[in-house]
Amino acid sequence: QSLPELQAGLPSGDIDLAAGFLPALGKQVRRTRLFHERFIYIARQGHPIVQGRLSREQLHDLAHVVASPPGTRHASHVERALASPLVQARVALRVRSFLCVAPIVSQTDLVAAVPSNLAALMAPALNLQIIDPPIQIEGFDVTMAWHDRFQRDPASEWLREQFLALFKDLDLVKG
Repeated sequence: QSLPELQAGLPSGDIDLAAGFLPALGKQVRRTRLFHERFIYIARQGHPIVQGRLSREQLHDLAHVVASPPGTRHASHVERALASPLVQARVALRVRSFLCVAPIVSQTDLVAAVPSNLAALMAPALNLQIIDPPIQIEGFDVTMAWHDRFQRDPASEWLREQFLALFKDLDLVKG
């Protein structure tokens, strides 16, 4: 959903619950952290430079794919780290969704910093290497959000409890 859709849908009840990396949605929107996510690198198996590890110096020579989902600050976190004076890496391609990054990386010599849980899910199917980043990239919280109007609504309470239980039991990569 777009930010305007969330800002209109949560108070009206058209959207019961939002989950993800959510921007500020107003003072009347409550949120609970589900987990903290971190960025890691992916590269295709057989990459001519990346062989299971990366150095900060190598990042300068590698072309990157950067995902910039609308309404999030993901790209700015990654691009800030890549543009730092010690790295100065080249961004060759910008896309709007993390879901297309792994297929692109799997078929090219491009590399990307992506959320660790997404990488863990996609790497085996797409024959990707998962590499700890040699630089600090700010992570983010994945949260669930609902409007204060529905704080005591039994159905809303039940749904939030289900989400909390689901994320408590998932085997997530710890950020």
